[in-house]
Amino acid sequence: KSWDPVPAFELWTNTFTGEARFTEKDIDGWLARAVATDIAGLLDPADGRTVYCGLMKDGGQEKPQELKSKDIAILVKRRADADAVIRELAERGIRTRLNSNESVFESTEAVEVLAVLDAMVSPDRLDVVTAARATRLVGHSLADIQEDESGLQVFREFVKDASKRVEKSGVYPVFMGLMRRYGTSERLLPLLKGARMLANYQHILELMQVAQQEQGDLMGITHWLRKAITDGRGTADDDASRLRMESDDNLVNIVTIHASKGLEYPVVYLLDAVRTRVSTRQKRSIFRETDGHGKKRYLLTDAPMQVNRHF
Repeated sequence: KSWDPVPAFELWTNTFTGEARFTEKDIDGWLARAVATDIAGLLDPADGRTVYCGLMKDGGQEKPQELKSKDIAILVKRRADADAVIRELAERGIRTRLNSNESVFESTEAVEVLAVLDAMVSPDRLDVVTAARATRLVGHSLADIQEDESGLQVFREFVKDASKRVEKSGVYPVFMGLMRRYGTSERLLPLLKGARMLANYQHILELMQVAQQEQGDLMGITHWLRKAITDGRGTADDDASRLRMESDDNLVNIVTIHASKGLEYPVVYLLDAVRTRVSTRQKRSIFRETDGHGKKRYLLTDAPMQVNRHF
């Protein structure tokens, strides 16, 4: 059987000419489409061939290992930098998961859990209850909030009862009951980042359950979560609050550069390298120079570059 090796390193450049002006959003879109298209081509080649990424032992024999989504990583500087490529991959039916050193308290889900806690503390305040109903945890639409008076009363009674059960049963089972009642998992799982949202909710609730042993009552746990969000508790050094990866094993990995130290993947994409900071130290592998026409360019030294791909 014949094999066609692929390059160990590729540098992608553009072929734009003329006086056209492009925004960063344009460039981000092109990069995302280029990476997503390339990944889709690796996982399901149009010519019907199979891409392999190494050898694996099977019954004492070494057999080629077919490339899977979990073998691919996309490196980004910040979690938000991956939004465009996540959308492009989703449009191609490819799911992703996040590996980041960011804290779960920095997530939107933490703010939403706090909104529901505030409603439990102050169920008679219309603005507070409305904010809780608008969260993805509860999922009431604008029309529901504006027109469904009975829905308001039902939710208000629910959070009143929940506030009593928090101290008796704990915050975790109370919130899990809320999520079952309002179909949180069923609503969010089909969404682009639904699995990420649910993983964050689960993570926050587990941390709250532990914190409740010290904080005690509903007011205490609400104050604790508000302070954790405000202070950014656990942003880098607290392993307990660091964002967890989704449980599905066969997903394309979105990895922040800081969290990637020590990790290895058969296929790695460095997203947005065009805006990567250039080192000014003497020992460096990327140099910037200006050519004879006044245009700046980057030079890579000691890099085993085999392909200069245009997109």
